[in-house]
Amino acid sequence: VSLSAADEGVLQLIAYQTPNPMKTFYASYGLGVDAGTNWNRIARLADPESGDPDEGGDGGSDDSGQRVRSKFVSSAYWAPMLVTDDKGEIAFSFTAPDNLTAFRLMAIAADLGDRFGAGELRLTINKPLMAAPALPRFLMSGDAASVGVVIHNRTDATGTATVTAKATGASLDATRKQIAVPANGSVRVRFAAKASENASASFEFGVALGSERDVVRVTLPIGRPRIIDNRLLVETQLGKEGVWTGTIGSSAGVLRQESTLMITVDRSGVGDLAPGLRSLVEYPYGCLEQTMSRFIPLVAAKDLANTLDDPSLKGTKANQFIRAGTQKVIRHQQADGLFSLWPQSQTYPHLAAYALWGLTVAEKSGEKIPAEVFDRGIAALQSWANGSGTMKPDGDGATMAMAAYVMALRGKPDASLNARLFAIRAGLPKWGQAFLLRALHLAKADSMQVGELEQLIVANTAVKDGKAVVRETFAGEEYEMYMTSDVRATAMTLAALLEVNPASSLIEPLVAGLKGERTKVGTWVSTQENLWSLVALAEYGRRGATGESTATVLVGGKQVYAKKIKGAEIAMVRVLLAETAGDNIQVKVDNGAHIGVRVREARVDDGKAMSNGFAITRRYVDATGVERTAFKAGEMVTVKLTITANDSRKWVALVDPIPAGFEVVNPKLAAGGQNLSQRASGDPWAQRRQAYWNAITWDHQEMRDDRVLWFADDMHKGTYELAYQARATIDGAFRVMPATIEAMYFPEVRGRTDMAAVSIAK
Repeated sequence: VSLSAADEGVLQLIAYQTPNPMKTFYASYGLGVDAGTNWNRIARLADPESGDPDEGGDGGSDDSGQRVRSKFVSSAYWAPMLVTDDKGEIAFSFTAPDNLTAFRLMAIAADLGDRFGAGELRLTINKPLMAAPALPRFLMSGDAASVGVVIHNRTDATGTATVTAKATGASLDATRKQIAVPANGSVRVRFAAKASENASASFEFGVALGSERDVVRVTLPIGRPRIIDNRLLVETQLGKEGVWTGTIGSSAGVLRQESTLMITVDRSGVGDLAPGLRSLVEYPYGCLEQTMSRFIPLVAAKDLANTLDDPSLKGTKANQFIRAGTQKVIRHQQADGLFSLWPQSQTYPHLAAYALWGLTVAEKSGEKIPAEVFDRGIAALQSWANGSGTMKPDGDGATMAMAAYVMALRGKPDASLNARLFAIRAGLPKWGQAFLLRALHLAKADSMQVGELEQLIVANTAVKDGKAVVRETFAGEEYEMYMTSDVRATAMTLAALLEVNPASSLIEPLVAGLKGERTKVGTWVSTQENLWSLVALAEYGRRGATGESTATVLVGGKQVYAKKIKGAEIAMVRVLLAETAGDNIQVKVDNGAHIGVRVREARVDDGKAMSNGFAITRRYVDATGVERTAFKAGEMVTVKLTITANDSRKWVALVDPIPAGFEVVNPKLAAGGQNLSQRASGDPWAQRRQAYWNAITWDHQEMRDDRVLWFADDMHKGTYELAYQARATIDGAFRVMPATIEAMYFPEVRGRTDMAAVSIAK
């Protein structure tokens, strides 16, 4: 029996019905006949903008001793597999959360034979006197908002309720109010709050009416408009009894309480990669590629992962993070065996190869991955690669090379595919050559072929001043399609040589070149560049991680660290700038070590618009179509975003933060937006046909408490307008962060609006 208890209000909101397996296992079989015709398209002229209609797819003194309700969750209990006794009965129990609501208890049962069933029961949890929080879901620093509770009096007595309020992280206009409450009635009590610069605010409200009491506490996140800069002070190798001295040197405007001095000390230099790993773990989006790029380094660079000051990754939590990542990736595998960037979106062979590689890495680290995932994925890749006709040395060819490597890695090398790829080796993109080299090596191919391909790679890679960067041979839309770059190709080539020929003379130049391609903040540009660079350089670093050394760190003349570092260990020293005794830094090692010193500085974001390849504007419109920034609580608001793309782009992310006083009610976009640039002149029907074919397909959409997000695999050059609706729910004055749009794998191509301000009256 699968048993779950969920908030009935949430279930009704999404029209969720308790599943009945009978409908699945005893469904009628169809005839297995498909019919198709194009006469319906010929017989009528459908509006090209509308798409094809045939397509489917604790409190004050009065509350002393009263338990504070603070745990509010929508899912109260879930037991995926309970087994009955011989009477068909199960005993279970759970502690209900603090929600005063109705929960639906849903049970779905199946035996070992052909019997199935489902049932549900409604459980109502309430009190004679209830305080329901009336708060926004979040706040921005400086926001002024109405906070409070709705008092529900379920007794037959009318009376005067005393409401007490306490807050941390925010200020309140009052701490106590009294209000008349009717029998079996409800009334709302408001307090004026102003958000501080803290990261969160906690509100506690106590209600007393006669002998009845209720206390609730809710904590809200506070968004703070910040720009984070990472400044490198030094990366260097210290010898025996080596010493480095320097100064922090932060400029005016740096928020010292939110800024950190970070020092890494290790034997191999892998500590220099910490910013790259942090950028992956903190990346804000969650498509298949980005999910993989977050958890794979935690497997491939465990020593480096330990440097992250992230409570969510300490101890066994890192394993839980990895497990959640693999499960999410598996959900991206579609019916054809391939994988999609977003759940239920278009599949791509190169994403399938990448996903199967990442899941294999996770499996080798101890994660359990269902064999079916690999079987279906490998079969789909083989079918695609061997059924594509003439093989071309393009992005697809390189994808086939990666697929060949994954097959060999899984113990299922495809000799025929390897031979076809070897025949076009010279024309393959550089990242394809790197994976073909690894595929041939793992498949134990002819050593002459392996050697010849390695020589080809070495011969085509120039070394200058001890550095080598692999330059890709193709560009344009394909370059974006496969998320490639020179840095990624360099990292993939380094990984291949480390596996096939660890003695290659090209390894050291590639390492130097790869490190030299980092930005001033110590990271590479995209998630793909960071992932592959971290994997390759972490493997390289393990080769030189020997011996031990004692490191001592002084900041402002005060010793903040002294410890012996052994082998592959990485010491990470963090000091808040506000806690430093001075700006002087000294790092000493007794037996040599590599050190890296950086300052992570926080400044206030000025919220100004910018445009580089994308331009975007945002308007708030009322029901009559008038643009406004002042609304009344309960009013419906249309948010209109106008986007201009200077060129066609792949893998686009659009993020629109919302005011804390808004609730998004309909994030789904009608027809995915319309290309307005086609309306300039000419035949109207021609414009509309072109607009239809060039419209954006939003492949994935998300609604979060503080923002809405859209993602598109493709966006054509042009100007687009899209709209969604929100309701003004909480009165107050709110700041709104800029809306942004970017090409995820070329993030320098981006645009954003100005910061906005919205007011809501009662």
